[in-house]
Amino acid sequence: MMPLNPALAVTAALVLAVVLAQVTLRFVYSYALTERRFEVRLFGRFTIFEIARESIVAAVPWRFSLATLARSFATLRLGNRVFGRAIVIERRANFPRYVVVTPDDPDALLAAIDNDVRIRLLRRGSGPLS
Repeated sequence: MMPLNPALAVTAALVLAVVLAQVTLRFVYSYALTERRFEVRLFGRFTIFEIARESIVAAVPWRFSLATLARSFATLRLGNRVFGRAIVIERRANFPRYVVVTPDDPDALLAAIDNDVRIRLLRRGSGPLS
C-alpha cells in the first residue's frame, strides 16, 4: 500500500470542512424579521442576537473591498453559509455598527429593510418627497 501524501490529506480535510460548513451552518443559524426586530436564532428557536427595526439605517449587499477591511473591527459576521450572497446591515450608533448575515432570500430581506427605512424617513419628513 502507498503512503498517504500529507498535502493531499490536508487539502481533502479542508475541502470536507468547507462543504460540511456550507451544508450544516444553515441549520445552526437562522434569521427572522419580526414586527419589531431582526433576529439571529440558534437552531431556529433561541434568539442570540437582535436588532430593533428602528435602529437599522440601511442594508446593502456585501461587497468585499479595502474599505470593508478598514471597518471590519466594527463588523459582526453572523453568516450561516461559507458561500452565498451576504447582506450588511448598518445600525444607528450601536456596537457593532455593521452586521453581516447570509439569509436564504437576500432580495426579500433587502426589500423589507429598505421599505422600513423609507417609511421612517417619510414619517420624519426627511424623505425624497419633503
